[in-house]
Amino acid sequence: MKFKSVDIVGFRAYALEGDGAFDFSNSDGKVSNFISIYAPNGFGKSSFYDAMEWAITNNIGRYIRESQRTNNDAASLYLNNSGSSQRILKNRYIADDAPSYVKVRATGNKEFGRVVRRPASGQRDYTYDTARTDKTTKHLADIFLSQDAIDAFLKEERPEQRYDRFMGAFGGNAEKYRSSLFSSIKSCNRELKQLDDTISALEGNLREPTLDFSVDEVNKTINEINLNGGSFPNIESGFSELEQTELLSMLSKHVIELNTEISSLLQQGLTIDSCLGKLPSLAQYRDHQTKLNADLAKICTNRDDINSLSKAKDTKSNLEQRLRDFIDETQPISLILSNQQKLNKTIEDIATHKQELSALDVLLNDRNVSSSAKIQSAESLRRERLDNATLLATLLDELAKVEYQFVEIDTQNKAILVLNAKITESERRISTAQTLKKSLLEELSKYSSLNVGRSIIPEVTQALLKPDPEFVANYHQHLELKDEILSRIKTLNANAKDLRGQSADLFSLISMAKALLSKTISDTCPVCNVQYESHTILLEKIQSNGSIEAALHSLLESKTDLQKKIIQVDDILDSGQSYLTTLKSSAVAGINERLSNIESEVERLNRELINAKQEQAVKTDSLHSLRAAARNLGKEDYVLFLNQAISSIKATIAKIDSRLEEVLASIKASKEATDTIASSRAEILAKLEATEQDDIYILYKSLKTRYILPDGDIVYIFSQKHNELTENQNNLQKELSAITEIIKNTQANLIQADVYSSENLLLEKLTLLKEELSKIQDSATLIQASLSPLVNDFSAPIESLNNELQRKKSDIDKKIATASSSLMLTNVVKAQIEDVLPFFKFREIRAKINSHRDIKNQIEGLSISLSRELKKTEIKLKERIDNFFYTDLITSIYRKIDPHPFFKTVRFECIFPIEDKPRLEVYLYEEEMNQPISPALYFSSAQLNILSLSIFLAKALHIEHDGEQVRAILIDDPIHSMDSINVLSVIDLLRNISIKFNRQIILSTHDENFYELLKLKVPEEKFGSKFIKFKSFGVVHSDGTSD
Repeated sequence: MKFKSVDIVGFRAYALEGDGAFDFSNSDGKVSNFISIYAPNGFGKSSFYDAMEWAITNNIGRYIRESQRTNNDAASLYLNNSGSSQRILKNRYIADDAPSYVKVRATGNKEFGRVVRRPASGQRDYTYDTARTDKTTKHLADIFLSQDAIDAFLKEERPEQRYDRFMGAFGGNAEKYRSSLFSSIKSCNRELKQLDDTISALEGNLREPTLDFSVDEVNKTINEINLNGGSFPNIESGFSELEQTELLSMLSKHVIELNTEISSLLQQGLTIDSCLGKLPSLAQYRDHQTKLNADLAKICTNRDDINSLSKAKDTKSNLEQRLRDFIDETQPISLILSNQQKLNKTIEDIATHKQELSALDVLLNDRNVSSSAKIQSAESLRRERLDNATLLATLLDELAKVEYQFVEIDTQNKAILVLNAKITESERRISTAQTLKKSLLEELSKYSSLNVGRSIIPEVTQALLKPDPEFVANYHQHLELKDEILSRIKTLNANAKDLRGQSADLFSLISMAKALLSKTISDTCPVCNVQYESHTILLEKIQSNGSIEAALHSLLESKTDLQKKIIQVDDILDSGQSYLTTLKSSAVAGINERLSNIESEVERLNRELINAKQEQAVKTDSLHSLRAAARNLGKEDYVLFLNQAISSIKATIAKIDSRLEEVLASIKASKEATDTIASSRAEILAKLEATEQDDIYILYKSLKTRYILPDGDIVYIFSQKHNELTENQNNLQKELSAITEIIKNTQANLIQADVYSSENLLLEKLTLLKEELSKIQDSATLIQASLSPLVNDFSAPIESLNNELQRKKSDIDKKIATASSSLMLTNVVKAQIEDVLPFFKFREIRAKINSHRDIKNQIEGLSISLSRELKKTEIKLKERIDNFFYTDLITSIYRKIDPHPFFKTVRFECIFPIEDKPRLEVYLYEEEMNQPISPALYFSSAQLNILSLSIFLAKALHIEHDGEQVRAILIDDPIHSMDSINVLSVIDLLRNISIKFNRQIILSTHDENFYELLKLKVPEEKFGSKFIKFKSFGVVHSDGTSD
């Protein structure tokens, strides 16, 4: 695949259609194999390579290289503006809707093309994102070689990064396997070191114990303690320091518990002995207590009889009082029944009076409602009259102020007319100032647009800047002189070109060729690779070029003299240009000062206009308020309106007064009728109250309320109550007779012997018996309290208590013997347990050491196996790198350029340090020597560039796409810092690559001499080369004899 043409529109340096049209085809339609592009720095060469790489891969390698991507992205983000989009790929000087695209056409009907997207405000059209690279064409980035990539390959990129980048792209599973093996070996080494440290520490703590007793004997003693109530674990083989501490703690606790138990048991034995001595006294207390309880029971019976007599007397007194109450309650009811006819008449009179009062109340209520409505109507009329009177007063006040009001309206009208005139004048003055400002801006634009350069001074510039006429004439003379010198130089260049057509050698090439041929007998020219009949004929051919060399030398001397004159003329023209620039700056400064004054004046006038408009608005609002108050009427109409309104309101007030008089008269008549009804009601109410004050009626109401009796026949209702009370009296008489008989019998019983008839004597005896009984009970309780913890029932017979205490005493003696035995055994175990732990600790440490050594042996074996596998994997990776980088081809290319007299062999070597990251080193070797050098440490910049170029070319020769070879290589400015010998070698190398490998070389340069040398070394007519020049920034045209 080769490239036929490239169209770049609106991309970076290339603005318009046709400016960036690169045609790589010859006149016969075939694709050229060698294309050279010349332009001074800054004309757009790099933009050409960026455009092609972006169109093919959707990214630009020099922007996203690891050492630059972050800085580029950060700078772009810093310059981003939220108010507009940022152009990175699109040309900055074309319209937003102008086209921006790149199209690349290749052989085999292949096309690559992309359109620069139009970003939104605050966005960028390129984001420095490696993820955006087209994966299907990413590998084609290797056919592009820029100068900064050449510099960076060996100078900037560290060997570790070079290895990671290569393995990330081409390492595959082998590199992943190597990495995992390396990590595993490092992990094994860490484990081995930890195991060695652990074993050393354990061996330092290993102490051989000496034991004079058997662990089984200790466990036997522990079992005996457990038989007596202990719960201690036996000593097992894994006995630890923690278990020793816990066991000692348990034993110490058990010793304390046993000592406490023995003390408690001894105290209990003493307590039992004391209780056995108190049992006879307890028997005496129990007998005496039984006798006292019998005497107390007899006294209590006597006291009950006395209390019964007292209660019977109280009951008799109560019954007699109740009988008297029933008799008193029956008398009023008898009085009601005897006057029942009079009472019936009184009740009827009261009912009649209440009916009459109810009727009068209804009538009075109706009268009051009607009277209230009339009063409200009167109040409403009064309020209405007050409102009309207030409105009348307001209208009369407005009528009095009419004259002043219309005088004020006239005043405001006049003030507004004055302000309108002031506003008009201010606007006129502002318009005049704006016109003047516009005129000054146009004048400033004319001065600013003046192009002060090395060219004929236009009449417009002379008219505006008014330079000295003698200066103008002198300046024009020097411009003509420079054009004449340039024309002569052009003629010399044309003559030199004619001379170059007769020979392919130039300047020092002839002497170089002679020197080379003197050392060899080859019949092939070392400069142009043309083969002659023999070595002798070739040598004669070269020697016959002496006259051409002299002619070229003469032409160069003439050209040098003319260039010196151009420098002198340029100095004069620079002074003239500086003079014109000073005139232009002075004129522009004067216009800017006048503009500043005008802008200050416009600002002052605008403030005056704003103030006048604000005052006008205030006056206008005031005028509108005054006119609104006058109903927007004229003076006469407004006076007529007020008089009519006053007359209307006066008529309304008269009507309201007439209605109010009628309502007040009606209220007065209603009040008189209401007073008559109220007087009748008062008379009936007095009669009702007099009737209700009758004594019999009052008694009737009282008894009815007291007994909650219903309405009905008086005789029937009260006869029932009278009969109920009479029956209650008879029952009380019977109860009195019975209680009197009881009192008589009780008094007869209290007269017997050995019985107290007086309650005072009985209580005195009762108190003495209780005190004696309390003393006996206290003494017995003290003895029983001491027995309570020792016996199940301290109230049992004395013989049973004695037997139980004897059994308790025997049990305690046995427990004391057992506890004492356990205490002795526990103290023995405590003394022995201190010597048990060292034995178990020795056995534990020895077992751990053996276990760690077994693990160490296993890990060492694994590490050895992994190391063997790692070496095999590293050898495979080294072979892969040798195959990938085509080191033989690189060495061959490198030797053709021959930048160093001794170091001529290139090797890519993978270094796999034991504890560090792998490195991909580039080394150089001397012939038949095994000690390499690192070029970054020994080579100059030119030598490093040559080595990087060799590596790139070898790699580019093997790029494939879609199953076929990519036969194009693009190189941007490759000859930085190279001397003439290296430059000639590079040209020969690229020419040979193009011919032997059928590769299309697209080469750019900023060096015009190198460009002209390429024309000589790879002539268009012989090799079908293509030469392209930039005639200005971002504009190209072909430069060849066929064009």
